[in-house]
Amino acid sequence: MKKITTSIPALDKIMRVFAYLLECDGATFTQIHQNSGIAKSSTSSLLNGMVEHGLLRQEKDKYYLGL
Repeated sequence: MKKITTSIPALDKIMRVFAYLLECDGATFTQIHQNSGIAKSSTSSLLNGMVEHGLLRQEKDKYYLGL
């Protein structure tokens, strides 16, 4: 996955999660953490926020694009 960086680190992390989930049919927390290069604690906070805002949906132990 190509890593693109902007002047907004939080947006960069969100886009890394989106890019990874576009490549697969759902992913676990561990898969997202390992493939995005985002720290574990940041991944947890980010995924929770993205689910709360409807950007992702969580079913059992997997996350899917919510848009």
